[in-house]
Amino acid sequence: MTMLAQLDMSVRHVRSADEALKAMAETPVDCVLSDINLGSKHTGVWLYNQLVLRYPNLPVILMSGMPRETLISDFGLHPDWPLMTKPVSRLIYYTP
Repeated sequence: MTMLAQLDMSVRHVRSADEALKAMAETPVDCVLSDINLGSKHTGVWLYNQLVLRYPNLPVILMSGMPRETLISDFGLHPDWPLMTKPVSRLIYYTP
């Protein structure tokens, strides 16, 4: 979050996938960044699927520090989905 805020991006932190969906219903955002292992009943993959159904044009970025194979087998990550790996040491901000 700090890196995004340093790029003058407005960042809203939520504590769960359910809270993220509620927040989106109240105030839509331009992009969602979520860890995959959220440590709760819902994962970032579950959140991704919910957001794609409700907001098909919304960019959703998943991230994790776990190996891709573990994310596929244990969390249901689709093998072809892009994944931001942690730790993130540098962000490149691009505006078309």
